[in-house]
Amino acid sequence: EQVVLSRVKTWIDNRSIGNSLPKNRRGLVRAISPMCYVNKKTLDEEQLIQMLVRDQFLSIVDSKIVLGPNRSNERMEIDVGSVYWKCVSWIRSLQFPPKSIQGLQNTICQLSFKKVAVSPDVVLNLLVKENCLAFDGESVM
Repeated sequence: EQVVLSRVKTWIDNRSIGNSLPKNRRGLVRAISPMCYVNKKTLDEEQLIQMLVRDQFLSIVDSKIVLGPNRSNERMEIDVGSVYWKCVSWIRSLQFPPKSIQGLQNTICQLSFKKVAVSPDVVLNLLVKENCLAFDGESVM
């Protein structure tokens, strides 16, 4: 929430100079909604690699990465989140494995982030609480 809050505060400060803030709460919610997302790391890349090895999508032999026998495109019934499936899709798309463990870790690390939404109403309530913003009914003051 702090990243989003900071982003919205900066936007409000920039818009306040020219007095061009939306005039009501609903307009403000619509205006800040695109800013109310943050990339959050969901799983550690080591955990993801262990899961991929466990499920035979790849293996690591003598510091070399070998694509595993589990290369079919059918979705397995494994109870894990969408970040895991992003990694599985990436592995299935490879013709050749990454050249190094570091390269594998870097790519898995990038895939381990998930976009998370923060409610614009929660952000506005926090801004009111911090006296950065005030409302008179539904109108922005």
